[in-house]
Order: sequence, then structure tokens, then C-alpha cells
Amino acid sequence: MEPFTFVLPSVVYLAAITFVPFVYAIVISLRQFDLLNPMAGHPFVGLENYAEALGSGRFWSSTFTTLIYVTTAVGLETVLGLAIAILFSQEFPGRRVARAMVLIPMMTTPVVIGLTWRMIYDPDAGILNYAASLLGLGSHAWLADPATSLLAVVAVDVWQWTPFMILMMLAGLESLSPDHLEAASIDGASPWQTFWAVMLPQLAPTLAVAVTIRALDAFKTFDLIFIMTNGGPGTVTENLSMYAYKVGFVYFRFGDGTAVAFLFTILVSVLLGVAVNRVLFSGGRNA
Repeated sequence: MEPFTFVLPSVVYLAAITFVPFVYAIVISLRQFDLLNPMAGHPFVGLENYAEALGSGRFWSSTFTTLIYVTTAVGLETVLGLAIAILFSQEFPGRRVARAMVLIPMMTTPVVIGLTWRMIYDPDAGILNYAASLLGLGSHAWLADPATSLLAVVAVDVWQWTPFMILMMLAGLESLSPDHLEAASIDGASPWQTFWAVMLPQLAPTLAVAVTIRALDAFKTFDLIFIMTNGGPGTVTENLSMYAYKVGFVYFRFGDGTAVAFLFTILVSVLLGVAVNRVLFSGGRNA
């Protein structure tokens, strides 16, 4: 029996659950698929759904919201994760317990986190406004105010996923060459000079991988926004995942929703492809 025969069932199974839905989604995106207008059928419309999405102001507004969400959340998580990882790399009482406790947000489901933080942000009974009142500040509707709603959701994302960056940075710090750190100490380098000139260049590959993984996940954020704001107030917190969902499953325009999803996929692939190519592989070409 040929070796290929043994892997054939797995290949067929993977093809069935991967390529068949993918091809079917492409077919839907090229057709008018409006469940609120069943009499129109599903005629082939070519790239009309894509052109309609690209001409929609709401699509570009969602794209802008997505980019703001990803850059702000991942940037803060990277800085905080690196700072806390450096702290956890030092010896202090209770370090092992602190390392374990900091992982709790990452292991909690997004639905639980979203509902918990909705109660914390509640303008009438939330603990955040209670703490503000002790400082003499007034109550604020954090999730209902367009000026603070997106930042409030980003803050929850940072709270949940900074532990992931801490783990990645701790792994990177453990792999640093002690010889370079010892040489910097002998040369009289200050802690900041040691961090900037010795530690950070060696951590660059770990940072690039961690940021890429988190950015990929942050681009796809849906559950947290769905639970906390449902894209509101208005469309202030509506990212591309939420917009594609609403077009497909709230307005029942499956053809348009699928086209938005494919445009979203292309956008993420291009942005991360360029970033990964510049960060991870530029060093190899320059060598």
C-alpha cells in the first residue's frame, strides 16, 4: 500500500472542511443574497458587492475603528508586557505567585470578561464610578459616551491580553546571553543603557513575533465588543468584524456581508504581510 493512502482520509477531510466553505463563501460574495428580498433570487452580480462595500462610508469608518483599536491595544500591551516581564525577571518575595496570578485574565472567557466589565463601567452601580465619587468626581457613562466608549473597550482588551505579552517577553528575557549583560556591567553602562543597547536588540525577534500574534487576534476581535457595546453608541466601536456580522446576520444581506469579510481578510493579510516581511526578514537580507 502506498504511503499516500494512509494520509488520504486526512487530506480529504481537511479539504472538505476548509476549501469547500471557502469556495462557497466566494460564490455567495459574487451573488445578490438578500434574505429580506427572497423574490429576487440569487443572481450573479460579479464584483458589485465588493464595489458597494468599498463605496460605503460605514466600511471605511469600521476600518478606521479597527486600526485605532489594534494599534492602541497592541501598543499598550507591548509596553506594559515588557515592563512587567522585566519586573518579574527580578528576584522578589512572592514572585512565583505573582506570575501565576497575572495569567488569570488571559484564561477567562471573553463573555465573562465583557459582562464583568459592563458592571464595573455601569454609571449607576459600577465600582469605577463609585471610586470616582470618593475622589469628588461625577458619574460617567463610560460605554454610552462616544468620547470614551472605544477607549473603555480597549482598556479591557489590554487588561485581558497583557499577560500574553508578559509570557512572551519573559521567554525572551530568559534566552538573553548573560555574557552581553555582564560585559555591559563591566563597561559601566547604566540600567537604561543596558536595556536600550543590549537587551532590546536581542529581544527584537521575540517582540516581532509577539506583536504579530496579538495583532492577528486583535484584528478579529468580535466577542468583547459584541458583549460590551454591540458596536455602539452609534457605530463608534463598530470594527470590521462587527460590521460584517451586522450586514450578514442583522440586515440578512449575506452577499454583501461575505464581501466585507473577504475585504477584511485581504486588508489584514496585506498589513501583516508587509509588517512581518519588514520586521522578521529585513535582518536576513541586510546580513
